[in-house]
Amino acid sequence: MPTLQIAGIRTVNQLGQNATLFQPYTDASALVLDLAASADLLALPSPSFQVVWQIIDPLTNQPVVNEVWSSTFNWGPYFWVSIGNNWGPNPGDYSTPQRWGLNWVRPGSGVFGVRGIAKAW
Repeated sequence: MPTLQIAGIRTVNQLGQNATLFQPYTDASALVLDLAASADLLALPSPSFQVVWQIIDPLTNQPVVNEVWSSTFNWGPYFWVSIGNNWGPNPGDYSTPQRWGLNWVRPGSGVFGVRGIAKAW
């Protein structure tokens, strides 16, 4: 049976390191899904996939960020996809928590959840 598995989900900073704490105005924050596609999925004619990333505000349980990305399979069975700029070329270009629209200043805020959804056809 053709399958696409999420092998991992992570947040990455401007140093390309997995990170869980970010300075909201200056640290880059990219969302990454590590994926594994089965050989029979890749053998289908024109196999494609779609990924949905969400950043969830735990106080409201609502998505603050909802991004969708689709592509054909171009990278073999093991690959990652990401959203957010954590490479620049200038620090002012980074996708920071503040640029994502996250609100960390109200009481009880500052912690957010990330989820990823992947489907293939």
